[in-house]
Amino acid sequence: MSYLDKPITRESYFEHIGTKSQSHRNISKVALDWFDKFCIGQFGGKTVKTILSDSLKQKYEDPQRHSKNMFSMLQDFINYLGVEGRDPSTIREYFNLVKKYLNWYGFEIYSESVKSRLNFPQKIEEEEYPLAVEDIKKILNGASPSRRVLYLFLSSTGMRIQETLKLRKRDLDFNFDRVMVRIPGKYTKTKKPRKTFITKETLSYLEPILKKKKDDDLIFAVNEDSQKAKHLEETYFHQLRDRVGLVDRYDNGIHKITLHSFRSWFITKCNRVDSDFGNSLGGHDKYMKKYNRFTDSEKCELFIKADPTLSIFENINSSEQSQKIQELEEKEKENQQSIKNQMNKMNEMAQELEELKYGPIGRRNKYNQNYVNAPVPPEMKILTMGIPILLELLFPEEKKQDMMKEFEKADLENRKPDLHKIFGSRQMDEDNIRFLKKFLNEHQNKKDSSKPTNYVKPRLRIENLKAMLPNHN
Repeated sequence: MSYLDKPITRESYFEHIGTKSQSHRNISKVALDWFDKFCIGQFGGKTVKTILSDSLKQKYEDPQRHSKNMFSMLQDFINYLGVEGRDPSTIREYFNLVKKYLNWYGFEIYSESVKSRLNFPQKIEEEEYPLAVEDIKKILNGASPSRRVLYLFLSSTGMRIQETLKLRKRDLDFNFDRVMVRIPGKYTKTKKPRKTFITKETLSYLEPILKKKKDDDLIFAVNEDSQKAKHLEETYFHQLRDRVGLVDRYDNGIHKITLHSFRSWFITKCNRVDSDFGNSLGGHDKYMKKYNRFTDSEKCELFIKADPTLSIFENINSSEQSQKIQELEEKEKENQQSIKNQMNKMNEMAQELEELKYGPIGRRNKYNQNYVNAPVPPEMKILTMGIPILLELLFPEEKKQDMMKEFEKADLENRKPDLHKIFGSRQMDEDNIRFLKKFLNEHQNKKDSSKPTNYVKPRLRIENLKAMLPNHN
């Protein structure tokens, strides 16, 4: 034996897979223990080392016979696990781990040969139990305060239990509208980092714990060995589940509610907000690529939409929430329509008021008032009615209303009305212009005769009317 040769032993194999996770090494040990039991019973007490040494020797002496015997032994191992009551998925997992061990040992067992030469039991599909808010409340109400926060955290982040038990305070990012959990690749099952968020409800329960922690402290676990911490939490949860009466099982004997149920519940809720969003936050690689293009803020916005449905004690059923939103939207539409109708009525009233004030009725009242109150000799009063009559005949309604508004504004500002800007651009018929000028010229010469000493010029002066007309010969 060369000094380069390493002994082919169980111990050296576990040194070989030393870089794998502790859970992988543990399950590999369980699978190889089952293979040991099978070999001892199948080959009359012979050890695995003896059997594999003989099979390896046969591989070189009689390859064809070796291949037949090897796959026959592997099929018997699969059947043995089935007889022992192992679940089809567990049988396949144990087989794959044993296959890795055998390939390391020196055998060549390829996936194509496994597919064509071996038969595995089919997994009987059962309808998965949908975890309900009432179930979670039962668990939370029966749990200790620290476990209650742990279970809220699992249900609001979609993290696996072992990932959660590895979390430290420094892995939380408080720079977003919801606290982000940055999960390093060394924590995850897939060895890839990812991000998820915490609901407002969970944060309110978590904050008292965080205040007592330093940045490098574990948030939930007390044991640095995450595998031992996981085993402790699974044991506690099994006891709690029995205590609160959630003991239903599937036909294969597996409990319907496990620690993993919180993760499934989270993924389902988030997927309803945006297709596959929950799978992405949960770390399913197939779906993570879709959301890699999203910024952290955009992911947070999606999570905020899911937040109400992820809350437990403040939970609003999604259908009830949709109904409430619809009712509020309908009320909002009714309110908007009511406001619109009131605004229309107010506009109509304002138009009616303006018509009464500046329209024909308002102007007539104003003209009559001017006629009565005008401080001019009797022979000049004709102008106080004649001029308005001409204005009513020659100018459109809009201009006449503008004139009344200008009079009112001038009174308030204690100034003379500026009628040029109202009538200056009016293009009147040339005959009308000449007629109005003639009328004004005839009466202008009379304005200075027999004026009383306290005479006050009327506001609408003849000079102003003449000046406002277009310049025609």
